[in-house]
Amino acid sequence: MSNNKHEDILPYIKSITDLTISEKMVWIKANPTTYIWSTKEPSLAKIVVQRIVNTKRKRDETNRLVHVVETDYLIQVYSANKEPLISVDSSQNANMKMPLSILFEAIDGNRAKEALSFLDSVLPSKED
Repeated sequence: MSNNKHEDILPYIKSITDLTISEKMVWIKANPTTYIWSTKEPSLAKIVVQRIVNTKRKRDETNRLVHVVETDYLIQVYSANKEPLISVDSSQNANMKMPLSILFEAIDGNRAKEALSFLDSVLPSKED
């Protein structure tokens, strides 16, 4: 997907975010910075969302080299044959950073709630 086409995916990212917040899309944590959602119906598909943190060297206002931490996001959509149909990287298109950040935080927040709910279910009650 070329950079000028990235804006076409914005409504889909918003929809995925809304479905995630309403817990209609449940994500699997592949690693601390990657989440995967997959479906078999109506056809086999997979969506991967990643947070990518890089430290880069840049010059500050006094022309000194400093380390700057930059966070970017990547969303990829795969078809049944594992071919990536869509790949959007916020490091390549700054307009995508905020929507992808909001999506990642929604996924991460839901997973944290699930973890706390699980913890609550396995701990003995205070009345015991």
